[in-house]
Amino acid sequence: MSDKTTSPSGTLSRPAAWGTFARERFQIPAVLIFGIAQSASAQYVVSSTLDWLGLAISVAGISVLLVIMRMMDELKDLDKDRIAHPTRPLPRGLISPEEVRSGLRIAIGLLLVASVFIGLLRNPIAGVLLSLSVGYSLLMYREFFAPDLLGARPFSYAVTHQIIIVPIYAFATATALPEAAFTQPVLWFAATGLGASFAWKSAES
Repeated sequence: MSDKTTSPSGTLSRPAAWGTFARERFQIPAVLIFGIAQSASAQYVVSSTLDWLGLAISVAGISVLLVIMRMMDELKDLDKDRIAHPTRPLPRGLISPEEVRSGLRIAIGLLLVASVFIGLLRNPIAGVLLSLSVGYSLLMYREFFAPDLLGARPFSYAVTHQIIIVPIYAFATATALPEAAFTQPVLWFAATGLGASFAWKSAES
C-alpha cells in the first residue's frame, strides 16, 4: 500500500508540500550542476588531478548553501510575489512562511555543524570559509540591516549581494587544496565568476 500524500481535507501532506515547494523553487538539478561545475573547476584551476572526497564535500556544501539562499529569497520576495507571482508556493498557501523559516533555521544549523566537522576532520580553512559563507548569507537576508540605504543604491546592493561568490569559490578549492585557496589563480577564477554573476543579474533586471 502506498503512503498517502494528501490529508483528509484533500490538501497535500507536509512532506508532499515541501516536495512540491522544492521541485518548483529550488531547481535541484540546476543547483547540483552548478555545484559540480564550480567545485570541479575550482580544483582544476590549481591541480591536474581531482580529489573526489573534496569534490563531494564541496558540491554538498555549495548545494545546501544555494538552497538556503533560495529559501531566504522566497521569504524576502513574498510581498512582491503575492502581487506579481501569486501562483508560487508561498503566495498560494502551499507552504507557510513560518514553515519556511523553520526549514531555514534547520538547514543553517546543519550546515554550520557540517562546517565544524569539515574544519576538524578535513581542514580548518574549508570549514571556516563555509561558515563565513553561511554568515554572509544571513547578512544578505537581513539586507545588512540597512535595507533602505541599499535599496536606494542599486550598484551597492548588487556588489554586497554578489561578493559571496568569492568565499564560495575559495571553499570549493580549500576542500581539496587548502593551501591554494587564496592564491592568485583562485582569486582570478573567483573574479571571473563574480563578473559573470554581475552580467547575469544585469540581464535579468
